[in-house]
Amino acid sequence: MEPSTSEPAVRLIPLGGLGEIGLNMMLVEFGDDVVAVDCGLMFPDPDEMPGIDYVIPDFSYAVAKRDGFRAVLLTHGHEDHIGALPYLLRTTRIPVYGTPLTLALVAEKLREHNLLETADLRPMKPHDRIEAGPFRIEPIRVTHSIADGIGLAIDTPVGTIVHTGDFKLDPSPLDGETPDYKRFTELGEHGVLLLCSDSTNVGRPGHTRSELDVGVALRERFQRASGRIVVATFASHIHRIQQVLTLAAEHGRRVALLGMSMEKNVRVASELGYLRVPGDLMMPLDDLVALPPGRQVILSTGSQGEPNSALSLLATQGLVGFDPHERCFFHRELPFDRAKIEDLHPRLKEARALIADGAVTIEAPGKRTGRASVRTADVAHRVSVDADAFHCTCLWHARTGGESGPCKHVLAAMLAMDGQQA
Repeated sequence: MEPSTSEPAVRLIPLGGLGEIGLNMMLVEFGDDVVAVDCGLMFPDPDEMPGIDYVIPDFSYAVAKRDGFRAVLLTHGHEDHIGALPYLLRTTRIPVYGTPLTLALVAEKLREHNLLETADLRPMKPHDRIEAGPFRIEPIRVTHSIADGIGLAIDTPVGTIVHTGDFKLDPSPLDGETPDYKRFTELGEHGVLLLCSDSTNVGRPGHTRSELDVGVALRERFQRASGRIVVATFASHIHRIQQVLTLAAEHGRRVALLGMSMEKNVRVASELGYLRVPGDLMMPLDDLVALPPGRQVILSTGSQGEPNSALSLLATQGLVGFDPHERCFFHRELPFDRAKIEDLHPRLKEARALIADGAVTIEAPGKRTGRASVRTADVAHRVSVDADAFHCTCLWHARTGGESGPCKHVLAAMLAMDGQQA
């Protein structure tokens, strides 16, 4: 029997982030009320969009709701989840909820756009209860490559929606803030209408390594290195940065930061207590290179091989003089950046930055692998949809969710894309 058209219904309207990496923004709508989960931008491939620096979602549908646009709920502080906020807040004043580190990064961004004074930023933490029109929202702790990440349980008049945010299930994160498995299980036992889950890396078998495992690998390399150490990672990877700073201090080295975002994030995270930096550890690059190479660590952005990144400039502009004893360690590349990494390595070698085994990829992806999908399937739910994925990973996720849990329907985000079926 077909349901009556008068029955209440909740609508999910993705403005970006499905079938692509970046541009994450999803609207949850009930009647005339709507909340948005994240508000991110995307850095396009310059070969596909020459001259375009970034892409933002089309906010017009949400903004047209006026008073019905209740809130933006941020899951974490990566650019592909917060980067478009200044462009949204230019046109409307709306409450923005996030954890302390996420809001601090947002505040820096809004200050650059002269929007901070008029912004309505509201901190939230796990186990809080937030009301926004007909929606009741609860943040739930998850682990990710950036600290202070959360998932969301969104209670609507027709059922509960669980949005995982971006995550990896790290049993031993550096800050001790483990994923709240208990709360996810409780929600599943109570009944979840819809699970929106990150599906990046879903096709990779096994478990993602803990950040502590990466620390062990880094320590071995610090102990072996006799010359300057260059570490390239995401500026948002606060826990990875902490491990590098700690190891540098233990080995009597000093550290210079390279890259504007690296400098900003280290400052913000230090001010909030997410990062512990010994007082005499940091110094400007010009002063660092005057020290013996065995006392130097350069912590740089550009681990994905971006052409104008700090690391690329380091390789090509002669900012420092390399010698054959250098060691350069890379945060593991994202799948769509492999070509850029492969292009960067020869340029570093030409600058004599690396010897044969010098370019070491330290791997612990910031997102989960296939086994984590099985854990998310423990959240008993009726329908599943991917919240952050390429088409191929959506299909992997559909198969994993259908095989490993009580989900009755799995909707890959781009199921009907090009007429293909999962």
